[in-house]
Amino acid sequence: MVATTEQTITTEIISTGICSGQLIDDVWYPPAEPGTVALGESNHTDCPGKGRSLVPCVDKCSYNAGSENCSSTPKFDLENLVKINCNATVDTIMSEVRNSPLTSSNVMATSAAIHILTSVGANVSRSGVLDIVDYMGRVGKAMKNGSLEIDLFPTLVYLGMTSSYITPDLSHMNNTLRQSIGKSLAQIATNGKLDQKSKRFKLKTPAFTIEAVDVHYSVTNGSVHFSPQISGNNSLMTSVNVTIPHSAMRNALSNFNSTTGVMERKEGRVAVILYKNDNYFPSNRSVNYVVSVDIGAGNHVRDLPEPIRIDFPRIEEELETMNPTKQKLIRNKLTCVYWNYTQERWLTDGCCYNHTSNPPQCLCTHLTNFAILVKPEKFPNDHVLSSVSLVGCLLSVAGLTLTVIVIACSRELKKFRSGSILQHICINLSIAYVIFMAGISQTRNPQACTAVAMLLHYFFLTSWFWMSVYSSEMYDSLVRVFSKYESRAMLRNCLFSYITPAVVVALTAGLAFNTASLEESTICGEGPTARPNYHARNSCWLKGLPLTLGFLLPVGILLLYNSLVFILVLRELTAQNSRVQSKALKRTVRQNLIMAVTMVFIMGLTWLTGYLMLISENETYLRITGWLFALFNAFQGVGVFAMTTLRREDMRQIWWNPIRRLTIRNSVTLTPNQSTRAGSRRSISRTFSTAILSIRLDRKFSSKKV
Repeated sequence: MVATTEQTITTEIISTGICSGQLIDDVWYPPAEPGTVALGESNHTDCPGKGRSLVPCVDKCSYNAGSENCSSTPKFDLENLVKINCNATVDTIMSEVRNSPLTSSNVMATSAAIHILTSVGANVSRSGVLDIVDYMGRVGKAMKNGSLEIDLFPTLVYLGMTSSYITPDLSHMNNTLRQSIGKSLAQIATNGKLDQKSKRFKLKTPAFTIEAVDVHYSVTNGSVHFSPQISGNNSLMTSVNVTIPHSAMRNALSNFNSTTGVMERKEGRVAVILYKNDNYFPSNRSVNYVVSVDIGAGNHVRDLPEPIRIDFPRIEEELETMNPTKQKLIRNKLTCVYWNYTQERWLTDGCCYNHTSNPPQCLCTHLTNFAILVKPEKFPNDHVLSSVSLVGCLLSVAGLTLTVIVIACSRELKKFRSGSILQHICINLSIAYVIFMAGISQTRNPQACTAVAMLLHYFFLTSWFWMSVYSSEMYDSLVRVFSKYESRAMLRNCLFSYITPAVVVALTAGLAFNTASLEESTICGEGPTARPNYHARNSCWLKGLPLTLGFLLPVGILLLYNSLVFILVLRELTAQNSRVQSKALKRTVRQNLIMAVTMVFIMGLTWLTGYLMLISENETYLRITGWLFALFNAFQGVGVFAMTTLRREDMRQIWWNPIRRLTIRNSVTLTPNQSTRAGSRRSISRTFSTAILSIRLDRKFSSKKV
């Protein structure tokens, strides 16, 4: 057995008051608003409690809304008071009407009875729920084909309330039965009779809101607007604005008479239903609200010259959850769709998303059940991590820039290729960091985002290629003692480090764009577009195969090469260090060793964590590896600056001496200790140069002797 829970249902019709509570036949009917029904409460021992009778509350002033002469008071409609047997159940009532013909009187009585039983928490079996759905379908079809004429109020109130109560029990139904509820509601709303004076109806339930109004072509000179409201999941009122243009009304309410050759104008019903969710439209798509728009004039309205506009104020393209433990950014991809009852799925033809509108707006050129699909794309949005990355990038750019300036100011360093190579590494890393900070989040502009991804791809690759050149230069200077100096080596290095990455980027981007499939755009004003898999949707950086084959694979190869060269250089440095007795030379060789280790460690470990991020999609694992990758990547420039400009004595003196002179410019002479230390540094420098020359001459002599 399935239990239903009691809920408060209200309708909104313009009124001057409410129906006062009234005792009728020893049954108390509490106060009610016009357009609603009051459930009777009885203290009889044979049939106690609430829910064995009801009476509608009506207001004659609603028929003359806005009239100052109306003095009518809302009253209970005793002619439509309905009582049911104390022992009645949904199953017994449905079994009685299952094969009986549908008439206005028995449909109203049956609808009232099942509303009474479902509204007070009575147990309803699954078969009973299925019988209710089937009965609503019969009523809707009969009203559509004209075999049944019935007043919209209170019949739709009864059936609408019942539908709302049984909505939580639809999970066991197949898709055809579930969608038949929404279809039946639309058929009843567009074909039921409205009061000839008010010509309008509005019903609000926890599951949906219905608005209906009768219009005539001759009095419809402009657009028709609806703003149905419904309580959302967070108890806030949600409204959807629907605008039906005059051209749609003209097409729907006019019919060409082939006999007389005259375009006839007629009256029709405009009905709008706002559903809280997609319970009546089962699919695997994420839908927040569904809006049904129909003009019950007997014509199938399509290909409208001016589209129907539906605004969804409560749906945002981008929102951020502020959970302190799991901060995520949810970027919604919005798609305007309509429900196809035949295919039982959401389709997009005839609808498009107006991305220039705020709030989000759907434009559709036909009438049916509309919705805006929300495809949330969630990804971590750690504010602390973002701040650390930004600060790290700024520090790295500053450190790399200072390194380039120091090398440019050093006459000694400019004499060697290693200094120029280090400048190229720093310049390319600096450019990559600046582009990263300025453009990594420019995802709203596809062309700009693609350009940013390609530039980042290129400059990070050039940094790695220059690092391999730096390793080769270190190998040539410390291992290949007799290598001949080549005057065009720097030109060759530039061609290798700048052209090769350009080829890799061009091939990667070209393959990504050539393999992209054309997709019909759901954005208004856009034709079919190619959707390449070059960069991610949530950031302007590579993803998938372009990331793996176009970046991580070349970086991995260069990392292995640098590691091999590092081992060879490390062995040679160790061998030289064991043969050199000078303390100054040992200290200098040790500094070179530390610098080589640090350069490989900083640049290699950064992208090693990039590899590790591809292994698992576990949230905790990605958070840890994401932090490591961001920290290593952000502070690469700081590490390069620390191991070159700060740690190396010759480079430190270039920027430290002017600062020291500035602080002691009031001093005329140096103290004896300062003079001694200055002389010691010059002596160390001369000793290091002499020792290097001795090593090379000793090797040359040994080779000749052999």
